[in-house]
Amino acid sequence: MLIAVDIATEATRTTKQTLEVNCPGQVYGVVQGDLVSGVRVRGMVDVLVFNPPYVPTEGMDSWAGDLRFSWKGGDMGMQTTMRVLDDLAVIVT
Repeated sequence: MLIAVDIATEATRTTKQTLEVNCPGQVYGVVQGDLVSGVRVRGMVDVLVFNPPYVPTEGMDSWAGDLRFSWKGGDMGMQTTMRVLDDLAVIVT
């Protein structure tokens, strides 16, 4: 099963439409949420494809639905990546 997660409403809508057109009959879910916090994935992830924001920026502004924040990676550009790795470490153990 494929599960797509994005925090942006428009991204989830577009992903759902793309899957409906290109993957008819496939089992998938499209969830609006913040990284893996919106889905129960303990012991169920074989492959995780992840495209985090990576541009180094000072501080981490709140999302607030503004796409200008989607590229902000925080200090060293790794803040979002580290959040996912921390979440996955908890899920795996």
